[in-house]
Amino acid sequence: MTALHPPLRRLHAACRVLADVPAVRRLRTRRRRRTLVVGTVTLLALLPGAGLLADRIWPVIALFAPVFAATLLLAGATDFLFDRSPAGLDERQRVVRDTVLDHPYVIGTSLGLAAGMVVQASFAADTAAAAGLAVAVVMGAYLLPTLVLAWRLPDEVDDGAE
Repeated sequence: MTALHPPLRRLHAACRVLADVPAVRRLRTRRRRRTLVVGTVTLLALLPGAGLLADRIWPVIALFAPVFAATLLLAGATDFLFDRSPAGLDERQRVVRDTVLDHPYVIGTSLGLAAGMVVQASFAADTAAAAGLAVAVVMGAYLLPTLVLAWRLPDEVDDGAE
């Protein structure tokens, strides 16, 4: 195992502390993770809608806090598998993470990002909706592997329970 760079060591330590918070640990059931995925996708869908309906940028900015909170909870519900360095993962966690990344999500994310930019260009006259759409597309592209992992990850098996 290679030594981690100091900022990565701090990030790894922060992920471990947040992963052990009881409220975050309770999110690790399949049902709760799927509810969190649906809620996160709904929040992302609200971003351009809020800008379009209000015709102002402030509703989009106001939705940033719930989107980032949902992102943090989603990362915690998946045990921060995508936010930790490979050196900080055990072999099972590496296999789970690599399985999700082996799927063609990179291609889908790239196509989604390109489509989002085309749609954003068509909304050029409406800056609030365009800003909401841009944030939703970029956050959706960033979160896609974590969303898929949270949806597909099975419940953790407690080794002590028989």
